[in-house]
Amino acid sequence: MAKPKGTATKEETQPLLDLSTLERIEYIKIDGKRYDLVNLDASSVQARNKITTLFVRCLELIVESARADDEKPLSKTKQRELARSLNEIMPLIIPGVPPAVTSKLNEMQKQEIVTAFFVVRSERTGGSTVIQRMTKIAEELTGAKSSRASNGSTEGTLNRGMRRSRQRSSARSQQ
Repeated sequence: MAKPKGTATKEETQPLLDLSTLERIEYIKIDGKRYDLVNLDASSVQARNKITTLFVRCLELIVESARADDEKPLSKTKQRELARSLNEIMPLIIPGVPPAVTSKLNEMQKQEIVTAFFVVRSERTGGSTVIQRMTKIAEELTGAKSSRASNGSTEGTLNRGMRRSRQRSSARSQQ
């Protein structure tokens, strides 16, 4: 039976729009100092789009880097693109961090901040189309479901890859 246009059904489990005036501010600490993550809900459409575009590319490159090994490392071009993308997204997702502090962070720390931003944001806005797009890319790249609670999460895959990358980086610096 067809329902009239514009009418709701009783089977709907989620509202069309779910707003909250209680704002939970997520933050990170760098050298013991608190820095708030950006609140995308309070950002302009242009800022959200820029963060999303940069974030998706960073995530793709982070996953590629995590999958890379000594036999087939990430290309120099992609390594430079990842570094450039991380440097570009950092002031957008943690705007209160001074450039002098950001410049002291190594690439792994920046990757961890970007990954943490994704995890926190995906938990807060599970129904967001932006997060769905980001999650879809992560799932396509890793074959894992992106959820902090799931055993095969993207977060786990990224963290394992970042540990491997950190170990390779550490080994290279000791040579």
